[in-house]
Amino acid sequence: MLTESELARYSRQILLPDFDIRIDRFVIEDLTVAEGLLGAERIIQFRTEADIRDGRVYLDSDGAFGGGDEFALVVEAEPDGDVFDLDLSWQAPQGGFLAGMVGAQEDLAVTLKGEGSWTAWHGDLLAVQGETELLDFDIYNESGQYRLCLLYTSPSPRD
Repeated sequence: MLTESELARYSRQILLPDFDIRIDRFVIEDLTVAEGLLGAERIIQFRTEADIRDGRVYLDSDGAFGGGDEFALVVEAEPDGDVFDLDLSWQAPQGGFLAGMVGAQEDLAVTLKGEGSWTAWHGDLLAVQGETELLDFDIYNESGQYRLCLLYTSPSPRD
């Protein structure tokens, strides 16, 4: 049986690679997706940066995909520094680029917001398609142990 410190060390080894990954800046600027591929012509703007090394993960990405499609993601985790942050915003209007990529027939919005640290973090994951909540979860990270709590029980239109 592993002690708590051995389990924490083992968990970090599983979560983080033993090699560095660093992307100072990756940008897609004014990429044209031709009409017919996913509906109307779209101009894509996207940028990301990533730094995964020395026991720390940092990822910051955002993009606009034309027609109201937007995506933003921030992940920051450093177990030894007691740092954990995870935020996601995915806005995919009906007929748009992102909705088309996942096959959604109505507006789709996914958000994940949370507060806390590596030892105690609480977030809310919400997905809405059209007027219907697809899911609503509370997510907990307690020192690398994750829990999901389902808050939503049956499909119904949002109020």
